[in-house]
Amino acid sequence: MPLAILPSALTMIEEALAAGPQAGLVPRAVAGPQQQGRVQVLSLSGPIMAGLPQWLSEAIGAADPVAFAAQVRAAAADPEVVGIVLNIDSPGGSITSVDEAATAVREAAAQKPVIAYAPDLMASAAYWIGCGAEQIVTSSTGMIGSIGTYVKWADLSGQAAQEGVTVHVYRSSPGKAPGQAGEAHNPQVDEAMSSMVDAVQAVFSAAVAAGRGVPLATVTEQYATGRVWVGEHAVAAGIADRIGTFADAVQLAG
Repeated sequence: MPLAILPSALTMIEEALAAGPQAGLVPRAVAGPQQQGRVQVLSLSGPIMAGLPQWLSEAIGAADPVAFAAQVRAAAADPEVVGIVLNIDSPGGSITSVDEAATAVREAAAQKPVIAYAPDLMASAAYWIGCGAEQIVTSSTGMIGSIGTYVKWADLSGQAAQEGVTVHVYRSSPGKAPGQAGEAHNPQVDEAMSSMVDAVQAVFSAAVAAGRGVPLATVTEQYATGRVWVGEHAVAAGIADRIGTFADAVQLAG
């Protein structure tokens, strides 16, 4: 599965998964929708992952993009809500259902003011979702960007060989189910993984271009480098709009 997440955050998730529910990990608090006058504040915090086991979702404080999309659509449809603030603090996540949430944000921004506020971190899949806001407000130390996609695949053939195991895979076609556990690295794995990353990144880049109102070439040549910009550098690069506070974001949305 292609990923759009900071590697350090992925390591944390892998460690929690390896520990399992028996490790007794303390659930992280997840904020629900809040009102600031007639402005609806929606939080997108933690790794963005759909369909996780409940214990793992609670342990890492994961954000479900499908549930977030529903919250955005509800706020956009509510006549009592004059504007929306997306309070984002996330390293990104898997790409499952992320474009659904990104589409919901763009559609909401076409109906009423939607401001993304990123005081600390708005990276990868979180940027994919939040970039459709009318404006992105960040703090002077906010880290914005990491626009890109990747896949991890472990070649375990050496380990299998040490254990006296040789893995044979019989396929209906060369491109079917590449990269099975214990299978040695081969050109089919390279082609399959690279083409999948490229296809997902094309959707990601198109979403950023639509959300930021810039040509696709600007995204592919300047934004989608994997780089993270901080504060004023993010504003200067064009991936954020201004330095400000949460109160500033609420005022802009109202």
